Amino acid sequence: MLVIFGLPLLVSSGLFFHAGVFYYPYALILFFAFSVILVNIGAGITIFLANIFHAGKLRRYLLSMGIIAVVLLVTLLRIFRPERFVNPELFANLTLFVTEIKAPSFILLPNRWLSESIFNFLGKAFTGDTIAYVSLLLLTAYITTLFLEFVFRRYHFKGWGLLQEGGITLKGRLAGSRGESVRRGLAVSKLIDPLTRTFDVRSRVLLKKDFLVQMRDVKNIHQILILLSLIVIYLFSIASLPLNWEAYEAQLKYTVSFFNLGLILIIIASLCSRLIYPAVVSEGISLWIMKTSPMTPRRYVWTKFFFFFIPLFILGQLLTLFSSFFIGIEKEFVLLMITTTALLSFSLVSMTIAFGISDVKYAAADTAQEQMRTGSTGHMLISVFLILFTLALEIIPIFLYFLKEAEKAAFTQKAWFMIGAVIVALFLVNLLVTGLSMRLGVKRFERIELG
Repeated sequence: MLVIFGLPLLVSSGLFFHAGVFYYPYALILFFAFSVILVNIGAGITIFLANIFHAGKLRRYLLSMGIIAVVLLVTLLRIFRPERFVNPELFANLTLFVTEIKAPSFILLPNRWLSESIFNFLGKAFTGDTIAYVSLLLLTAYITTLFLEFVFRRYHFKGWGLLQEGGITLKGRLAGSRGESVRRGLAVSKLIDPLTRTFDVRSRVLLKKDFLVQMRDVKNIHQILILLSLIVIYLFSIASLPLNWEAYEAQLKYTVSFFNLGLILIIIASLCSRLIYPAVVSEGISLWIMKTSPMTPRRYVWTKFFFFFIPLFILGQLLTLFSSFFIGIEKEFVLLMITTTALLSFSLVSMTIAFGISDVKYAAADTAQEQMRTGSTGHMLISVFLILFTLALEIIPIFLYFLKEAEKAAFTQKAWFMIGAVIVALFLVNLLVTGLSMRLGVKRFERIELG
């Protein structure tokens, strides 16, 4: 790959300097030798490190640490708002600095040997120094090849065994990992028990199982961290909006409130599609346990609903409260947005569970493709349509509140009637969607056949 991507540079240099025919094989051989040096050193170090470290375990830790580091970096950058410290006068100096940046050209580095060999040939200055540089490239390529062969014979197979994570696990370690898993399960039980006392034993066991599944899956933890980071960045972006323009303050405030409500609803729908839907669909692998357990389909579906609805509902309310505080809208309008977010949380969660139960049979095959399912097309289309319908209704109260603040006038009885009609319409539509989704989920769970 290094040779292939380096060919345009070699050809363009030859065309620019009007080089002869012998330049191209000469430059290709030297660039090939230069690439061999880099590849041999990189492959040798990798094999050696794979022999020292348990790459399988180290990969999980490094992946988690990398995601956490990126999340913290992006979040802190947005919180500190570095754009405040930008000085336009520094751009000229920054441009000069970037133009002066050059690659390291120490005389003992292979890139120095390559550049001197090629450009001396192009400049018709093929002296003794050029021969020395060419010799260094070829000799170093040969030595690094011997180095790679030695490292491969000495360390490759043990490192390959560690990468496969098989054949070297001791029984004591396996038992220790199982004991650690049991201890984690007991710790989670102690944490969840006070929160699930209102549920009966069957629902409590299902809640514990779902919570353990969510917490043990590293991918879910990574996704939650990334989503939390994006939410923090979103809130600080809302707080940084310039809404204090005297002539357009009211117009900007309620325009931003309208789009803010739409973004919050899209966030909730995305969380349903990315977290709730896969969690329900993955039940197809252990579906026989659910079907043979003493739990009715109705209780199973409603337990799933409350397990996912409560955190999503809390998140939606926090987003609405914090963003409304930064925008500075009236308390009555904040209450309207809170009500809308709560109603849509009911509908979106129930729809996601219904679609997940409908598609649970596809995951029973336990294929890699089905495990990566993050939502169906029908589910996403209906969610978007419901959000657009809600926003279309919300235009009426947003426009009325804008007129009230812009004209400094009180609401008439007709205005309150229109706002009440919007709330009633939203309540009825979301109640209908929630009821139909839960009923459909229960029926489809009952119709699932094992076999």
